[in-house]
Amino acid sequence: MLRTSSPAVQSVIIALIAYASFSHGDVLTKFLTRTYSVSTCLAFGGLIGLIVSAAWIYLGRGWSGFKPPQWKIHLGRAFIVALSSKCAVGAISLMPLPAFYGIIFLAPICVVVLTAILGHEKFYTHRFITTLMGFVGVMIIIGTQFEKFGMGAILALGCVALTTISVLMIRKIGKDDYLPVYCFFPFLTIVLTNAPTADWHIEQISDAFRFLLFGIFIIAGHICIPLSYAKAPQTSLVAPIYYTQMLWGIVYGYIFFHQTPSANTLIGSALIIGGGLLMIWIERRQPRAALNTGITAERD
Repeated sequence: MLRTSSPAVQSVIIALIAYASFSHGDVLTKFLTRTYSVSTCLAFGGLIGLIVSAAWIYLGRGWSGFKPPQWKIHLGRAFIVALSSKCAVGAISLMPLPAFYGIIFLAPICVVVLTAILGHEKFYTHRFITTLMGFVGVMIIIGTQFEKFGMGAILALGCVALTTISVLMIRKIGKDDYLPVYCFFPFLTIVLTNAPTADWHIEQISDAFRFLLFGIFIIAGHICIPLSYAKAPQTSLVAPIYYTQMLWGIVYGYIFFHQTPSANTLIGSALIIGGGLLMIWIERRQPRAALNTGITAERD
């Protein structure tokens, strides 16, 4: 059915799968960090991703596939992704999923703003408004709840900053490199930086299954996101799908952790999502601007 659908429909479906995969991985992370350290979760998940991406590269391109033309930038981005992943897993372990998603939804706005600044482009009124909406939304989410999950909020904001840098580095690399290469170097760095402090002993068989699923979901997300944007007739068609993670966060938070998002979280998230959607809608009316600045953010 997917093959017979239009490229637009295919891109939306693949994007839904991508962000759902990340959300599934996030809820598994929250379960696992109750028993295991952040380093252990990242080491196991990264190892599974490393094995899959390495096999994919070798079978598809041989040993030459492990040295892409932009390998230096790939390595630099890999360290950014490893640190971003550390922040994300740490934040998820410390705060409710809806609040975490509300904060990281700043990433697309930050990508547009920083790209405009670095590109010496005019800072249009709508970009100022959406940026203001985003940061007011974050202040509402963490303002009165800082004592409750202050460090989690700080880590989530760190994740936003690092994700923004990672997206800009991907744009520097371009989209022509072999797809699994974008995953291989980050997974390699995640394993190398977390393995020394990880506890490789798994206490229960069910935890081994959760680690396996965690790795599979992260791989699926990293593969489906670039694929969805490659198929999309317009980037802005897929970009709003990013915000479906809030729905997953609310549902999973309620079912598994008995967490109901606070009024502040809902209001702040609505401002951030509203700002992001406003920016997407306006940039979509200016295809060249949207193409040059970018309105999306990946998940690390």
